[in-house]
Amino acid sequence: GIVNGVGDGRFAPEMTVTRADFAVIADNAFQFDKKQDVEFSDVFYSDYYETGVNNIAGAGIINGYDDGTFKPKQVINKQEAAAILVRIYENLTGKEVFANLSAKEFSDYNNLAQWARPYIDKAYFLGLINPVNENEIGASEPFSRGDTAIAVSSLIMMLNDRQKPDFDAPNNIIQWNRGNIFVGDETMGFTLETGNDSVEYIVTDYYEKVIERGVVHVRNGKVD
Repeated sequence: GIVNGVGDGRFAPEMTVTRADFAVIADNAFQFDKKQDVEFSDVFYSDYYETGVNNIAGAGIINGYDDGTFKPKQVINKQEAAAILVRIYENLTGKEVFANLSAKEFSDYNNLAQWARPYIDKAYFLGLINPVNENEIGASEPFSRGDTAIAVSSLIMMLNDRQKPDFDAPNNIIQWNRGNIFVGDETMGFTLETGNDSVEYIVTDYYEKVIERGVVHVRNGKVD
């Protein structure tokens, strides 16, 4: 499994996740090949998380601190998790996420560190993080076990869909927008009814997408 239980038949979705455990979960889910050896002064060979931390850090997905530490037992927060999740997506797809939906609408957006803003925007755009309420994104809030399970599972499904050879977009840029799909640069939008779901599609010419509840063919901006 992606995220194990805590014993006694409990999952404890509200519990926090450490930086080390988040790294292990991500490494187990996506099986990174490290490109370089990375050493941290507070991560040791005997630690259960040593392999996961070094693999994901060596792949450039997660960073340590300027003092050479990783702080493995520190609780991971939403903005740190967002950065890791977005880097995983961009690393495995080879494409940068262009966030057409920003988290600037939330009142606490201006409190975010500058480095975190693009990651929060992209992760929110991809639907990998959710606001704590209708007014706040809560970037400094802990990222829980439940949050982690949902985000990693969603990311796996996105990546599996990206790898299916069922599309051919001119610019090869496929983007998810919290359930919506953007394809390419020059786009037009319309709504397609698929089973019980109404899915907004933004499409370019020569796009054909097999979806879960049926097959929709879109060519030259028209539905066949």
